[in-house]
Amino acid sequence: FAAENKFDTAILVASDRDYISAVRPTKEYPGGKKVEVVYFKGYASASLWQIADVPRTARPSFFEQLKFKTNNL
Repeated sequence: FAAENKFDTAILVASDRDYISAVRPTKEYPGGKKVEVVYFKGYASASLWQIADVPRTARPSFFEQLKFKTNNL
């Protein structure tokens, strides 16, 4: 989507440093795409949130408010 100029800011909810290989070229794409990384404190790779334009710590209280529909299989 970066190549098609479909967004200005990507928001990645992850803590794994494996995503660095996707974040780096997204940020370097002509036009200056920004990347926010949302992670849980104590669980994120430092190298991932350091490369982010905006690192954000996820609050568990946000996720507690979500209601997920489950399938009873």
